[in-house]
Amino acid sequence: MPPEFWTDPLMYQGSSDDFIGLADDIVCASESYGIDFEAEVAVITSDVGMASTPDEALRHVRLLMLVNDVSLRNLIPAELAKGFGFYQSKPATAFSPVVVTPDELGDAWREGRVHRPMIVHWNGRKVGQPDCGTDMVFHFGQLIAHASKTRNLRAGSIVGFGTISNKDAKRGYCCIAEKRCLETIEHGKPETGFMKFGDSVRIEMFDEEGKSIFGAIDQVVVQPELLTRPDRGIDSCRLTLAARRAWWCDERQRHEKQGDVNGCRRQVFYRGDADARDVGHRCRRRRRPRRM
Repeated sequence: MPPEFWTDPLMYQGSSDDFIGLADDIVCASESYGIDFEAEVAVITSDVGMASTPDEALRHVRLLMLVNDVSLRNLIPAELAKGFGFYQSKPATAFSPVVVTPDELGDAWREGRVHRPMIVHWNGRKVGQPDCGTDMVFHFGQLIAHASKTRNLRAGSIVGFGTISNKDAKRGYCCIAEKRCLETIEHGKPETGFMKFGDSVRIEMFDEEGKSIFGAIDQVVVQPELLTRPDRGIDSCRLTLAARRAWWCDERQRHEKQGDVNGCRRQVFYRGDADARDVGHRCRRRRRPRRM
């Protein structure tokens, strides 16, 4: 690892236009993307002035929460090779159902770090319980100061620490990539695959009395649901806007070849989909009962 990584945080700016709920599915188009969970702690700040010092920045921490910062590992190399960083490889993020003020953590919040284990279950099996404060190279004051070096951070800014990891391998892992790296060092190649459709991940933290502090992030990996036509015998359902547009274009081209452009409008059904107006063409929306 480059020596400057120990003195200068490596940080990226993520999108904030699309977050998902604590129990929402992780929707991914393909398992080949290398679907990976990342259990993290994040803080929410008040207004942070440009070029704040670490001590000043730390005083702006208002709330803390857990994060599943999902990564698509097999998309990362091509993105980084362009020299601009993550985008496609970092889909929507999920947060814990509860956020807490630093004082609620008591002695577990000190020196800008949370000193409690992060508990991660993958498909019901505990795979990680590393301590969040142990081996944390930079505290949150340093991370916030780094982010504010050339800009103001407005109230509500979210700053994540990154995947929790301890040098003690017996503490397990909070992302599959770490497990694969250790396997490569030991065996010459990774042995653990990334997440598959139907896999689940649960992320949680407990206090000394065994009570959940933030509640749990509990998610399942699924494929995008296909939007289909009733006359083909498959139920209509949700689809992302981009996929919906692509599907609509295919359907329109098929009908144009048949000389029936209007037929495409007549035979498309949306079950109360508020985004139907955005598919690029007008269509009639009808409600259909869900098939059992």
